[in-house]
Amino acid sequence: MPLQHSFWIIGETTLAIRCAEVLLERGHTLRGLVTTHPLTAEWARERGVEVAAFGDALPALTRIPYDYLLSIVNSRILGPDILATPTLGAINYHDGPLPRYAGMHSTSWAILNEETAHGVTWHGVAELVDAGPIYKQRIVPIEPGETALSLNARSYEAALDSFVELVDDITEGCLEGRDQDLSQRTYFPHLARPAAAGLLDWTRPASSLAALVRALDFGAAYANPLGRAKIRCGSHFYLCERLRVTSRPADASPGTTVSADATAIAVAASDYVVAVESLAMIDGSPVSLAEVARNERLEVGRPIGVTAPEMIERIGTLNEGIAAHEGYWRRTLRRVRPLEMPFRLAGAARAGHRSCRRASRTPLRVSRRARTDRPWCGTHDPRGAVGAELRRPACNIASARRPGARGG
Repeated sequence: MPLQHSFWIIGETTLAIRCAEVLLERGHTLRGLVTTHPLTAEWARERGVEVAAFGDALPALTRIPYDYLLSIVNSRILGPDILATPTLGAINYHDGPLPRYAGMHSTSWAILNEETAHGVTWHGVAELVDAGPIYKQRIVPIEPGETALSLNARSYEAALDSFVELVDDITEGCLEGRDQDLSQRTYFPHLARPAAAGLLDWTRPASSLAALVRALDFGAAYANPLGRAKIRCGSHFYLCERLRVTSRPADASPGTTVSADATAIAVAASDYVVAVESLAMIDGSPVSLAEVARNERLEVGRPIGVTAPEMIERIGTLNEGIAAHEGYWRRTLRRVRPLEMPFRLAGAARAGHRSCRRASRTPLRVSRRARTDRPWCGTHDPRGAVGAELRRPACNIASARRPGARGG
């Protein structure tokens, strides 16, 4: 007789929703979802399923006994207190072929390492991250030209297919796991980043350069947690959006410009010539190859723009240090709102003061700390974030300073 169990899910994205639907279709009980993903939370509430924030997870999980905890696309490490709440165990989804590619962003690292196959794994949760017994695993071939976007999509489908098998085993009471061979384990931590912040090193083989570009291509609709591939071209850096390995052997020094026109900029790698087929400005805005070739004065037979090894090493070191703070700055910049002109200045302008009308087109002074005792402060952050304030007299507005400069 099929067994019916109760579940909690901790997770984000639509994969958690689709797995929850499988549970309900098989007649199991979904006690609740711990999520910060708006779509996932909305799905649960529409079906009368409890939703909890991660900070409130423990009280929610201990309110009513349940059988299994499922961690699905969950980047948080679960503590012993949470793992002790299910009566039968906790199961985690990992987008890699454990014991290899434990950790984060597994699909990108697999492409970057030029693997020919990847995989997904459902495994028990152990004290060591991604090291518990394997219940289900599905191998996913890596196709030529595979990007992080396309491999993530195919891994998504493999995850769902193998989850159905997992739930069937649970329902039939025949769930069995196999221990991992941890001597084969590789691990990629959350803050690991590609060398030199993704800057292409022309002394590398052409296939390695192409793999880097594809490994950092997450598509325009999805967040990029690792960075973008970049090239130095003349005196500037550009984002490299598409690069193709040609069949032409490189007969010039790495980094030499082989050709440059409106369709491609061809550059010698260590073994073959690569064709850079799409670039963007470093801020992501579009730029044509012809414009780059013209502005950077690219000449056949001359270096496209070679960065010294010591600079490449320094870029990598700085990027690794910055990575730890990316989350904070994403959250902070999302809260930024356009400054409204101060009411005193607006009133003066309406009164016809010429100097105020001129000043209304002048940036406000940026100070280290916005004073909270003035009603016209640009920001109101008690932690002392960068803010803007109007200096007296009201019509004497100084130019903007660089962040961190001492404000007046």
